[in-house]
Amino acid sequence: MPAFPFLNKKKVSIWGFGYLGYTAALRMQEHGFFVSVFDFDPKRHDAFEKREYPSQQQKGHWSLRNAVPDLDRERMRFCSAPEEMFEDSYVHLVAMPIVDKGKAKGINLEKLVELFSQNAKTDLLILFQSVGFPGQIDELFVKPMKEAKVPCHIGTAFRSDWVLEEFQAAARKQVLAANDSETLSQIEALFQRLKIPYSTLGNVKEAEVYENAQNALSYTATALVNQLALGYPNIDFQKIAGLLFEQVDLSACQLGIGAGGYRMPFSVDALMAGSALPDCLSILKEAESVNFSTVLSYSDYLARQNYRSVLIMGITSRENQKDLIAISPSLTLAETMNNRGLKVYLNDPHFTDAELRDLTPFSEPVRLDSLPEDLDAVLVMSAHSQYRNLSQERLDACFHKNIRLVVDNPGLFVDYRFQHATYHRVGDGKINLLK
Repeated sequence: MPAFPFLNKKKVSIWGFGYLGYTAALRMQEHGFFVSVFDFDPKRHDAFEKREYPSQQQKGHWSLRNAVPDLDRERMRFCSAPEEMFEDSYVHLVAMPIVDKGKAKGINLEKLVELFSQNAKTDLLILFQSVGFPGQIDELFVKPMKEAKVPCHIGTAFRSDWVLEEFQAAARKQVLAANDSETLSQIEALFQRLKIPYSTLGNVKEAEVYENAQNALSYTATALVNQLALGYPNIDFQKIAGLLFEQVDLSACQLGIGAGGYRMPFSVDALMAGSALPDCLSILKEAESVNFSTVLSYSDYLARQNYRSVLIMGITSRENQKDLIAISPSLTLAETMNNRGLKVYLNDPHFTDAELRDLTPFSEPVRLDSLPEDLDAVLVMSAHSQYRNLSQERLDACFHKNIRLVVDNPGLFVDYRFQHATYHRVGDGKINLLK
């Protein structure tokens, strides 16, 4: 990674002096940075000058121990006017909530654009620490800053911690993003200097979606457990919830067509059947409906785009087991596409031709090294080891030039090249390729 002179200068401006801004200032000072701070609420400036900030009430909100370290006043200045923030800082952290125009709290981006347009004389690195709605920063800050020709690099380093102890522990990686590689390299260099673990996303909007989705996932999981407690009123969900949130590994969940195979929907059906109040379990019903609808959607895409025949690679969800209990959505795909008039071919290393015909009498089992000439679409549904071990040369030999589309559910072939076919990994943001 190239060297960046601003890291040696060690000066940073922080917009906002609430929890995010104060703790960001602490972190910067820990690593030798001089901090300039501005807040649009003059009461915070006055309280800080009187050494009454943060207040005891704020310390109670910001820390589990009601203890917040003091800032080194020799290594900072609290600016009385926003124009002072531009005097000597290259890095600007926006550490206050961003809100729509007219809202009571936070700062609207139009105001920030105005300030930076009027005062930015040299190139700046601007990092947002608080998230709004997806697309907000691009539309209301990045775009008008470009139109105003303000010299700057804009990225995000959203924070999702709620208390000082969580922030100091740095247990979770911070997610960094920018719309270009040069800006992202600068942000990475800063976080390496601060010794903060991080991961990166492809652009600002992706980071906004991620940050909101992270919180939405937690919110939805809580709602699900609340529904289960209503549906099973005689079960102690105080105990169960703790175990669920501790034991369920969400990293094992796979994005895909009809995600979850057969076992997970079976568990949903079991919870419905055993509940005294199944109507309470609307989240489970919706999840079942959504996962099934992905199967129908992909079948519909292929039918509407005039594909004539499709090969389904893999019947079971379990990678390398012949597991008839864990039948994947492949059979539903096969049935729906057959009903839409497509010819269906099947391949699964763990099933004989006779077994495949028993499962779907309308389909035709095939070998990968002798695929039918009329085949024009392939759906990879299982991560069998035999598929994973296919070399690029073998794949080129098997997939003839009449195959126009490869839809990859488990992402097995993401690093392969397809000479004649369009490649789409499920969930890669390129579903429009099928339309």
